[in-house]
Amino acid sequence: MPPTGNEKENYNCILEIMNVAVCEGLREIFKQEWDKNYGATKGVWDDTRKSGNELYNMESTRRHAKPYLNFFQSGKRSEWDCSALFDAILYSNAIKKHLSPHVSNKVDELRKLRNELTHTIGSQHKISDVKFENAYKKVQNCFKVLKLSAADVEKILKSFKAKYVTSFRKMMYLCLTVFIAGLLSSASYYWFTHPMATKSVFRFRVLPTRPIHLVANRSQTVNAILEELHNLSIRNNGSLTYLYLSGNPGSGKSQLAGLVGERYGRRWSENTSFVMTLKGGSAHDILESYANFARRLDCTENDIGNIVNSNKTTTVMKIQSLKISIVKLLEDFKNKYTWLLIADNVVKLSEMSSFLPQLESDDWQGGQVLITTQDMSSVPSNSSLTVHLSVSQGMDPEESCEFLTDLSGLVGNHDLVSKVAK
Repeated sequence: MPPTGNEKENYNCILEIMNVAVCEGLREIFKQEWDKNYGATKGVWDDTRKSGNELYNMESTRRHAKPYLNFFQSGKRSEWDCSALFDAILYSNAIKKHLSPHVSNKVDELRKLRNELTHTIGSQHKISDVKFENAYKKVQNCFKVLKLSAADVEKILKSFKAKYVTSFRKMMYLCLTVFIAGLLSSASYYWFTHPMATKSVFRFRVLPTRPIHLVANRSQTVNAILEELHNLSIRNNGSLTYLYLSGNPGSGKSQLAGLVGERYGRRWSENTSFVMTLKGGSAHDILESYANFARRLDCTENDIGNIVNSNKTTTVMKIQSLKISIVKLLEDFKNKYTWLLIADNVVKLSEMSSFLPQLESDDWQGGQVLITTQDMSSVPSNSSLTVHLSVSQGMDPEESCEFLTDLSGLVGNHDLVSKVAK
């Protein structure tokens, strides 16, 4: 089947295939292997805590399982992401030794493809038609060998292709309407100054720019951040909350924020609408980011230009005007959907904080703000609405081992990898 016709849509499509269809396929593989080897002794896997405890007891002493133990113990495969599933199938005491070579090889092939998409291709957030075609065929081939249905894979591709074609047709229809209106009225051509009203949910993820070098997954730290965000949201019944992520230069704050943004809401909320990143280096950076944010919410280029290019207002006033426009666009979705705003690399927290959604404001309810900063002295103390996490210490030994395993491909040499990590 051909690509979607757009490089960014290609990337979003293959990412959804990995995060949805492949993830579901891995859940089937895990259950098949468990039932085949333990169905008669420990019982078939039934997604309950009883099954989870059986797996937990077998994996609790394994160092590399630590980031996933809570998920294993719950027994609910629907809560396991690709990282947890790859670990449970390829590296677990329970399953690894029983795997047939063809199953092990194809599951590992999917793991490597996911890492390539996340770490290499993901830095550009787009993928060429050729690379998309190769990745798509690889997934199809793996599913065929593993005897998994590829229906979900094909369904996702068809939905992306249909969305792209529909968007193109709408644009052509709009252009034709404007053209005909101009001819009939003998007036100058015009463009609509306001987008057509819509109740559809805004769904997009704009993440911090990834570095060109390989990025560690840092599963343990990412899981901890996601857990804190989840707890903040539950504890405050969906009110706007902040999580501050501080650390020294080079500690990986932006990379962690990007990894969190990729996975935000996928485990515990089906109502996540968007993840947006604001560059926090200066007021000018914030202004540009809010302009991009407004575009993502279908604010017209004319309205954005009138605000950004005005000679009568200051940068601060322009930022506030864009925020007001964004709030109006989000009004219909307030408290109905969750969203994450990443304020990345905020240099001076005291100067930039007023440009962010305010905790006491009713306009931004339902969302969360993740702030990365080196300005540790300005981070407020923890409260019911805010949490501060520091990553100044860098990667812990388990994350170092995980990174070295991905980097070297030494899947079955944990002892050697551990020695190198030390």
